[in-house]
Amino acid sequence: MLALLLATVAQAQDKGLTGRLYGVVGHSYAENFYGSMAMVADYGTGKGLHLTGGVELFRGSGYAVTAAWQTQLPWPNKHFFLYNRYLYRLFARWNLNEYSTHVAVGYELDHWRFSLGMANRFMSPFHPYDKTGSTDYVFEPFNLMYELQYQLDFGRDDRWSMVLRAADFDDFVTDRGYQPMFSAAVGRRFRKVSAYARTVCYPTGMFSLSANYYELFFNLGLQKKW
Repeated sequence: MLALLLATVAQAQDKGLTGRLYGVVGHSYAENFYGSMAMVADYGTGKGLHLTGGVELFRGSGYAVTAAWQTQLPWPNKHFFLYNRYLYRLFARWNLNEYSTHVAVGYELDHWRFSLGMANRFMSPFHPYDKTGSTDYVFEPFNLMYELQYQLDFGRDDRWSMVLRAADFDDFVTDRGYQPMFSAAVGRRFRKVSAYARTVCYPTGMFSLSANYYELFFNLGLQKKW
């Protein structure tokens, strides 16, 4: 669910491979300043099935891996879709593993996209805390997942695009319903590649204990379709 969803959503029904490479620079109360690099591949089978896989490196001294698929539902007019995603994240700095699954039903038109679903999330230590082998964990069986997105094309031959999005998940993030991410992205299509910039802001406090703390991060990336 990256910045240039305007491209991947439009291509979800097309046959072909799309590669994305982008950098992340951000700041949060927990991590201070951080940076990471990510690579994502999207493949459309041409029959309404869209596959996605990606990896993010160095965020929080760890990495994240994701895999997802989306398929059109046959009714009505093929505007509805089913989305399923799997995500693993390792935060070596905090000795933390995170696993999550996400299932949603959505609706998309030329410029609008909306989805609603549920996710579960399991977090545990990567290494036992002590010699007794203690492995305290947190399991969240039901998290409400949602997204609302609007795409605007403008300029000569629609070479420029803007995406406004509100959601509680992203390419390598699964969060809670009361922690929405608000993002704005601008993209420019060239002959063989597209370039984009994106900014995201969302609250990072838990249970309103730190409601005045926000995370802000930026994406800069390139996208190419074969």
